[in-house]
Amino acid sequence: MSFNKNLSCQTYLHKDFFRMIHTITATEFIHQSHDTLIIDVRSPQEFIQGHIPGAKNIALFSDDERAIIGTLYKQQGKDRAILQGLQLVGPKLADFIIAVQGLTDKKTVFIYCWRGGMRSSSFAWLLHTYGYEVFLLQGGYKAFRNFALQAPSKKLDLIVVSGKTGTGKTILLYDFHREGKQVIDLEGLACHKGSVFGGLGQTQPTQEQFENNVALLLDQLKSDEPTWIEDESRKIGKIIIPAGLWDQMRQAPIFFIEKTKQKRMDLLMQEYGLFTTEDLLHALQGIEKHIGSQRYLQAQTLLQNNDRISFCSMLIDYYDQAYNHSLIRRQKQLKSNSHSDKISL
Repeated sequence: MSFNKNLSCQTYLHKDFFRMIHTITATEFIHQSHDTLIIDVRSPQEFIQGHIPGAKNIALFSDDERAIIGTLYKQQGKDRAILQGLQLVGPKLADFIIAVQGLTDKKTVFIYCWRGGMRSSSFAWLLHTYGYEVFLLQGGYKAFRNFALQAPSKKLDLIVVSGKTGTGKTILLYDFHREGKQVIDLEGLACHKGSVFGGLGQTQPTQEQFENNVALLLDQLKSDEPTWIEDESRKIGKIIIPAGLWDQMRQAPIFFIEKTKQKRMDLLMQEYGLFTTEDLLHALQGIEKHIGSQRYLQAQTLLQNNDRISFCSMLIDYYDQAYNHSLIRRQKQLKSNSHSDKISL
């Protein structure tokens, strides 16, 4: 009888111990984690490759440690790998708590690893022991990626903002956003302004991270309200627009912006005037085969002579030609689209 009482007490304590650790789906995880610390416990390289937007990386194992454990698992089995993992993690436990405290003063955290397995569960146990309420992502980052890959198929009421280089399409999107309109800034998400010079001063995310960023934004948009998006090529720098969203962009009504060449040149001078001649010359190499050797040498000379006004004029002429060719390819769509509008600024 005494043994049974002790067993009941142990069972009660076990349930109470895990009472504040909740396992939730990817959708629940995304919707409930706003303004709360999200911890990605995967290795640094896994995190760089792609993570849930807003998450902070507190790696349970370094990249080298993860490789060691993975090798042990394959060669000597699960038990040996777990033992090695405990030996590596043990000295870091206090540091993990300190790291979390440095990131939030709240007592609620959201945690995930790759598959929602031992790494996130172990970290959840540690934080719960220290008094945190923990939410675990069921299926881990892999489940979030499934969500992210499906997100671009969400049906939206898109309106495409189009116009030649230097017409201020991105600026118009910013204005719309300030007015409370729904906006998708693909160039902002891709950290690239679209042209061969668009990557100056910016570092693009991985393709995977771009898809994650897009997915989280799309999840927040209302399907029954207009969403403004800038006209883009399929590729923005090295980033490829997901197929589901790209297909909707090709079918959406178009809102054209028109500006004088002088106004467009002024805008380009503002955007790229602060970059060094060396930076611009390096970027110019990206269109050498498209503009031909003669114009390429002419553009080089203009930059080397610091004649940036003439350089911008030449650049606009080149991109206008490319834009007109693109416009011809889409002529059938434009003719059948009764909702296309123009605005001159």
